[in-house]
Amino acid sequence: MIIFSPHTKFTMQRLADHVANGAYFYFGFEYDSSKKSIESVLEKMTERYELGISPRQRSYRLEKGHPICTMIVQRDVFNENKWFLYCLFTTPTSRDFNTFNGIEINKLAKESERLKIEKLKEKYKGFKWDLDSISAEMTLIADYFKDNEPKMFVLKNPIAVKPTALMTLELFRDTHKTYKQLVLGDEKDYKDRVRAYTWTWRYTHQSVEKIKKKFVDTIHKLVSQKTTASAEKNRADLKNLFLLMETWSVFKASRSQAGQILHFAHRFLQKRAKSTWNKVDLKPPHLTYLPRLPTYADTIYEYNYRRNLFDEHGVEVPLKLIKDYYGGGYYNTPIEAYVAKELEMRENGKAIAQKADELYLQVLADE
Repeated sequence: MIIFSPHTKFTMQRLADHVANGAYFYFGFEYDSSKKSIESVLEKMTERYELGISPRQRSYRLEKGHPICTMIVQRDVFNENKWFLYCLFTTPTSRDFNTFNGIEINKLAKESERLKIEKLKEKYKGFKWDLDSISAEMTLIADYFKDNEPKMFVLKNPIAVKPTALMTLELFRDTHKTYKQLVLGDEKDYKDRVRAYTWTWRYTHQSVEKIKKKFVDTIHKLVSQKTTASAEKNRADLKNLFLLMETWSVFKASRSQAGQILHFAHRFLQKRAKSTWNKVDLKPPHLTYLPRLPTYADTIYEYNYRRNLFDEHGVEVPLKLIKDYYGGGYYNTPIEAYVAKELEMRENGKAIAQKADELYLQVLADE
C-alpha cells in the first residue's frame, strides 16, 4: 500500500493511523528526484516490499506469518525534487499485540470479540517487547523482504517530524485521562472507551522549551521597545507565533501542550507588563483538532497532477474531478473551468479558506 500525502499534517495523521493498527517498525528517508525520477524509486520499492497487493492479500500475508509494508510518500512543499518516504511494517506479532493490548474485555459488546481478545491474551501471556522479541521481529522483516535497511521500533524510538526549525513533534502512546469520583472514590474514564490509550503527537521537551523561550524573548521586546516600528514588528512576531501554534497544535497531546504554553506566555505578559493579550491588541490562537483528511491521490500521476495545479494556481482540485477527467494531458476543460471558478471566487472575496497547509508552514524564518 502506498499513501500519497500533500503536506506534513496529512503525513502525521496517516503515520498515527498505521502505528495504531500495529505498524510498530519503520524507517524513513529523503529522496532527491532531480537525478532520477520518483516513479523509478516507487517502482523499485513496490516490487521489494509488495506495496501493490490488495487489502485482502495483506491480511492473508499476516495470517500466514509474514510481515506487510505500507509506504507514505510526501513531496516537499517548496522543493519539487525533495521527497519524504516512510516505510511502516506490521508483523503478525505486532498486529496481535496491538489487537489485545490495553483492551478492557468487559467493555466489548460482542461475545465473539471478547473471545478473540481472551484467546490472544492467553496466547501472549507473559509477552513483552524486550531486546530479543524486537530483534526477532526485525529479523522476520529482513528475511521476508530480503533487505538490510536499519529499522526502528516505535515504542523505543518514536517517529519524529520536524515541520519548522522551532519545533519537533514525536508520536507516542498516550493513556486516556481519568477522574476520581467523589462519592465512590474510584477512578473513572472521562469517556467510555474500550482501549486504555491512543496514539497521538506531542512536542518534544526541547521544542517546548524553545517555544517558551521564543515567547519570553518576543514579549520582552514588545514591552521594552517603545517605538512604533519596533512595537509593530514585535506584535507581528507574536502573531506569527500564535499562527504557528494554531497550525501544528491540532493533535490531542500537542493541543494540550499548546494550551499550557499559551497560559505560560500570558502569565509572563501579566507579570512583565501587567497587561493582557487584549490590551496589547493581540488575539490568542483558536486551538482545534485536525479533521479526518480524505485520500489525496491513488497514483503518483494523480498526485503530481494535483500538486502541480496547486503550485501553479493555489487551488486544490478535488480528487474525483481528477479521476473523472484527467487523461494524461496537463489541462482539460472541466478541470480548467473548476480552477477558473475558484480563482474568480477568490478575487471576489468569496473563496473558502485554503484547505492546504502550504500558506502556514513557514510563518517563522528558520533560525
